Amino acid sequence: VVDLDQPVGADQLPPSETGYFIKAEGHRGAGPGEAAPGFAFAPDAPGALDNLSAMAKDWRQALVQASCTGIQVGVSVLIDKGKPLAISCVRDCHPLPHSKGTMSLRESCWIPDIAADTVRRLAHLGWQGCAMGEYRYDTQTGTFNLIEINFRFWQYLHLDLWAGVDYPRMQAEWFLDGRTTFSTTPRLGVICRDTWPGEVAQLVNELRREDLSWGGKAASAWRFLARFCDPRIHQDFWFPGDRLLYWRNLAGFLSDEFRSLIGRGPIQRAGSDP
Repeated sequence: VVDLDQPVGADQLPPSETGYFIKAEGHRGAGPGEAAPGFAFAPDAPGALDNLSAMAKDWRQALVQASCTGIQVGVSVLIDKGKPLAISCVRDCHPLPHSKGTMSLRESCWIPDIAADTVRRLAHLGWQGCAMGEYRYDTQTGTFNLIEINFRFWQYLHLDLWAGVDYPRMQAEWFLDGRTTFSTTPRLGVICRDTWPGEVAQLVNELRREDLSWGGKAASAWRFLARFCDPRIHQDFWFPGDRLLYWRNLAGFLSDEFRSLIGRGPIQRAGSDP
């Protein structure tokens, strides 16, 4: 974690041969001009320092993480005294993260080595209840790296619900009723989509990529639209009998985007009066 109120040197960066992901925190508030992005990828240390310098005017801190190969994987767990009462895995269907986070399109799966690693870490910490381990998993080598553990319910929780693993209900029954046996087995191959704002942000990032051809960008836009018609892909909040949450989420997204556009004001041309 880098304090952006102080000068930042290369000695403060973790060693990495594959680049850095930088996530800013603590926005300083509105100021003149457009705010510096709060997320960046840098291929090397000089690039990371340039990004941190640009972020410093608008942000107070930044998390700098060494990049590693592989796809994003999550392990959801309900654990009691070192024993998993329920456990499931999910993989990110997008290979690259974007500025709004990952797991906007994800699929239920099972990776026993990573699941066991999460249980060992939670047992070592003596954690009770639900938590989620987040990893990068290299499918070519079978190796994985821990990113973080979230001691709360996770963003892709809706996929677990669609896969038949209702962690909030199970945690309530465990905590309130003392239940320690659950027969829930997650369904594999279930796909769920965080359309607003996750998939929109993913598409915008792909359209902005300089290394992606116009044909590739058109294909990304087509896939985004086609997923609305794919009956195998579920939508976050689009639960049978409880779909009002989906429309509220969409309305909130559109409202935030509208306020953001209004807040930017008219575009000033060079040499024009402010």
